[in-house]
Amino acid sequence: MPPRLRHYALRQPSEPAGPKTLRPSGVRETAARHDSEAPTLPPPPSLRDVRDASAPIEELLYRFEVGDHKGALAAAESLLDQRLVPTLVVSWELVPALGLAPDAVLLLTVVDGRASLEQVLEASGMPLLDALRALCVLLDERVVALR
Repeated sequence: MPPRLRHYALRQPSEPAGPKTLRPSGVRETAARHDSEAPTLPPPPSLRDVRDASAPIEELLYRFEVGDHKGALAAAESLLDQRLVPTLVVSWELVPALGLAPDAVLLLTVVDGRASLEQVLEASGMPLLDALRALCVLLDERVVALR
């Protein structure tokens, strides 16, 4: 470690942490904090909760963004395993105003709220990667939700 950084790494705080009070003389006094007074924080959430449907979706979106098609297919497999059903969450009258790509509109035509994601992707007649990319557009634009 460079000498300049070592100085900061080994430096101790000048005052202990805790609420500060004033003595009658005007000198600050630091009260010790008891463990029962310490705020308790919940444990950090897991980055990949297998019960959370958004994790594979986020993974799929990320893989398409970086151009990792193999990774996108792997993320799609975990998404398909969850037996999710795509559901339209906007009115059909609003769809033309959204300016969606033709692939996304084509995929949207087979979304009925009852067919599973796998059935929708197959019924679209598009290659799997194109259908998945269209699904990502619909999810990103919040036109479709997976339930």
